[in-house]
Amino acid sequence: MERIRKFLTALLLAAALLAALPVEAAADMGPFYARPPALTFLVYGAPKDAQMRIIMHRRNETFSVPVELETRLWEKQFRLYRESVWQIREWFGNAYDFKDAELVFIDASGERHVPIPEGMLKARADEEYLTYYYRSGTLKYGLPLWRAPLLMSMRILLAIAIEAFFFYRAGFLLPVSWLKFFLINVFTHGLLALLCNGWINVQPGVYALYFIALFLAFTLETVLFLLIVDEQDSNKTMNFLARANLVSMAVTFFLIFKVPI
Repeated sequence: MERIRKFLTALLLAAALLAALPVEAAADMGPFYARPPALTFLVYGAPKDAQMRIIMHRRNETFSVPVELETRLWEKQFRLYRESVWQIREWFGNAYDFKDAELVFIDASGERHVPIPEGMLKARADEEYLTYYYRSGTLKYGLPLWRAPLLMSMRILLAIAIEAFFFYRAGFLLPVSWLKFFLINVFTHGLLALLCNGWINVQPGVYALYFIALFLAFTLETVLFLLIVDEQDSNKTMNFLARANLVSMAVTFFLIFKVPI
């Protein structure tokens, strides 16, 4: 028992030290945060070949603006970066900068023009999200309300499913142990999923923070399991935690690059 106490103390101290790092790391990553996309469009129901550009107007000039496309499962994400609009050097806020702008979607059937309604964008904003439903032709401000709960639930359930496999293989069979298992995992992986919520435009350099968050989640889960779940001895519990979290963390980190976040 004394060995477990020492181990938990060391783990908590390491977690406490790492917890202070994200603020400093984020401050050092200024370039990643300094220039987020001015506009990010989530498009649902679009054909696989769908492309997009934006027509902008400024001082009696009209020009076409390129956007970057990233497809993640059911969702197409189009991003417009100010650096891509080399024709404009002065920016005053999205409401002014994109006044009378049109979205142009291109697919095998032709083109469709979707004007950005006046008043939809905010006057002083420089990073905003819009959602376009391809089949109905509806353009809405912001992200769908169902999106964050769905993605968070997916990450939590996947992590629980992976760890449940190892939990069973480790010989945990008592109903009370399984109840504790689900409560602990919903709590720890829920915090992790909440941390990742809204990382739509996160830059690769920021993923280092995710590794820190993974370690903190593992630390918290380890402490809770060793203190609360007592069906098996500490060696078996630690063995289960090490294997389960290694696989779970690897899978969830891989999915950050493949599924919407």
